[in-house]
Amino acid sequence: MGQLHRVSARAAALLACTAALACATACSTRREPAPEETLRAESAAAAPRHTRNAPADVRFDAHGKLKASSRRIGWLELPSGFRERPGSTARAASFEADDMPLPKVRAYLDQRLIPEGVDYRANGMSYRNALPSHTQLAMPPVNVTVLETDRDRHTVRLLVDDLSPPAEKPLPFDVAVQEHARERSRAE
Repeated sequence: MGQLHRVSARAAALLACTAALACATACSTRREPAPEETLRAESAAAAPRHTRNAPADVRFDAHGKLKASSRRIGWLELPSGFRERPGSTARAASFEADDMPLPKVRAYLDQRLIPEGVDYRANGMSYRNALPSHTQLAMPPVNVTVLETDRDRHTVRLLVDDLSPPAEKPLPFDVAVQEHARERSRAE
């Protein structure tokens, strides 16, 4: 009987420990994280500090499409994120953007342009004599060239040539020659 008493005491002690452990686990407010939560926490800890809680890129909408800016060349509204380059004029403008995916710019322009032709290059494309896709009104064409000038930094250059006729009619050739001669004589 002494042996049976010893086994029963051990069983009772083991049962008490198991019950205490079960109660502590059930009563505790702390829980084990799910595997996907652990993975998310590990990847957030491994991410560089500057990407954590980074604000959304304002150049793109909620669907990742490039937004339009308020800047226009002729009738073409330029995509957001581009800055004007020196030497741009109202009729021949040049813009550049860093960290801009070329496919996003292409998708933006494909939605807005109906070109007479498209010339593809290794680092971009040119839309020749493009008309707006959003209207049936007679609008002057534009030539648009998109080039990726730095693949590592995703630098994209946008060249827009407004082909609308000038507001003032050009001088006839013989009058232009006379004007040029008069300006030359004044300069000497």
